[in-house]
Amino acid sequence: MSVATQKSPSLRRATIVTEELKLFPRLNSQSAWWLGLSWLLLGLPTLIYPFGRDQGVFAYIGERLFNGARLYVDLWDVKSPLVYWAYGLALKLTDSQFYGVRLMDMLLAAASVYLVYALTINLRIVRGQHVGVVAGVLYLLWYYLPNDYRVLANCESFITPFLLLGMLLVVKAVSQPEQHSSSAQNSSPNYSLWFWAGMALGSTMLFKTTGAVYIVPAVAAAFFVSTGRTMKTRLLSVLAVGIGFAAPLVLGWMYLLRTGAMEDWLYLNFTYLPSYTSVSHSNGLLHELANSLFILKALIEIYPAMIIGLVMFSCLVFSHWCKRNLPELFGVKKSLTTAYIVLTFGLIYAAVIALQGKYLHYHFLPLLGPFAVLVAVSTLSAIEDFGATFWTKTMALLTLTIGLAHIWALPQRYISLGKMVTDSSYSDIYYEELSTGNYPCAISYQIGKYLRADSEPDDRLFVWSFEPEIYFLSELGTSSRFLFNTPFFAGEVAKDWKTELMVDLLSKPPTYIIIGEQDGLPLITGESYSSKERLKEIEGLPEFIELNYAPMKTFGNLTILKRRIFGDIENINSSDMTELQSTTTTRTRTKKS
Repeated sequence: MSVATQKSPSLRRATIVTEELKLFPRLNSQSAWWLGLSWLLLGLPTLIYPFGRDQGVFAYIGERLFNGARLYVDLWDVKSPLVYWAYGLALKLTDSQFYGVRLMDMLLAAASVYLVYALTINLRIVRGQHVGVVAGVLYLLWYYLPNDYRVLANCESFITPFLLLGMLLVVKAVSQPEQHSSSAQNSSPNYSLWFWAGMALGSTMLFKTTGAVYIVPAVAAAFFVSTGRTMKTRLLSVLAVGIGFAAPLVLGWMYLLRTGAMEDWLYLNFTYLPSYTSVSHSNGLLHELANSLFILKALIEIYPAMIIGLVMFSCLVFSHWCKRNLPELFGVKKSLTTAYIVLTFGLIYAAVIALQGKYLHYHFLPLLGPFAVLVAVSTLSAIEDFGATFWTKTMALLTLTIGLAHIWALPQRYISLGKMVTDSSYSDIYYEELSTGNYPCAISYQIGKYLRADSEPDDRLFVWSFEPEIYFLSELGTSSRFLFNTPFFAGEVAKDWKTELMVDLLSKPPTYIIIGEQDGLPLITGESYSSKERLKEIEGLPEFIELNYAPMKTFGNLTILKRRIFGDIENINSSDMTELQSTTTTRTRTKKS
């Protein structure tokens, strides 16, 4: 390792970290103890978490994929395929228990925290494993403490380790010429690193299509960051990234072609989702501004690290500027190139969230890793550069404070864990305790329990609301591939879907129908509404329900209706049925009974 010392004896010795580092550095016993203990302490209470809306729909579809159903064709949702298969596998291995998915989420968090540790060390801004441990512990604190059962084990939880791995490979590829040769001009880049970086980043699209944005900072790093390289090596590096990034997408397309779901996937991503994403979430500029301020306030309360992290990193950048322009006072500067790469990945994803306009808590999970890295590096770099001054002590205390901002929630989680283990009847009370905001968790679980007791194995269910988890909780089949009603409110793009829905309900009438009232979610559809009032938007649906179903029981804002008869549906004749079916012939998918 090369060491540069300052000329003035009165000034402290500064060190530039240029030693050879392994891509996956080994944890020493002390580092492993700190990270492992933090992971277990924070993660164990989540094993009793129930499913929210997203987790419920992933679980229901995942289970049925293992039983031969086809994604998008037989069961429809907006996410990419791999998240459903991952859920299905976790449930299959644990006999459809909640803890199977939660344990999988803990393993994802373990992978993410190690990659945060490895990425922090490979930035080469601060020496020693302690900086990686600080970053890893901060990530775990921010991942577990502010977030509840609705947020964790979402698509973004799967994306995070692949994103961190891709960032680690990009940082290693950028740093490699400096490590292997004193002359970057004479060094040859390792194209395999760029390829695997692209593949790791491209794999995020197999969980959610927003992962497509990660190609931008990867290509920029491959082409612009490593100075002194020829145009040929730059272009070859970009090509390697591009091929790696495309490989998972090609595999995904092969799966869709094999299952006959390509047409539905294309319509979902290039017709429905653009319409869905462009939905306005408020009325007028003043409402939009008020909504943005509310979101900013919520973010500061839940993820203060995002704001504080940028402030701390700004201090590190200022220190870097001082060392570059005033070396006689501030010593030798460190290279922040790798840190800028991490920041770019985070800002690119943050821009996508802002453009999407739907500020749900789980959308921010992939940002926690990069920000934990930047906060740890910035804080410990200041302590290394300036010593334990009042300013550096304040920064360290601030870092600890924002990391422990929601620590008060941990004791209660362990109390609930103990009660769930010792008292089998406590689950009903626990779900009531979790019922906050616009998601009354207990209602869905009460309905699921009620339907399991009342139904037969071959009975079907149709939910006219946004509570798809009821399908999983009730263990019933579905009459339609649409598990919730929000797709039907997308305007013209949903015209064929409305006709298809009526064909499905008439050909495979459900035993139970659940209708919601005052259940609209502005963050999803851009407006508040009652599903019951929007029945009329599906031609023939109100009459179909009125003639063939009777109210059975009401739970909160959800009413269960049950079929009056078990013979032919009364309100439509065969010629009308034929006409309805003919309107869907433009769709080439093969419907499965």
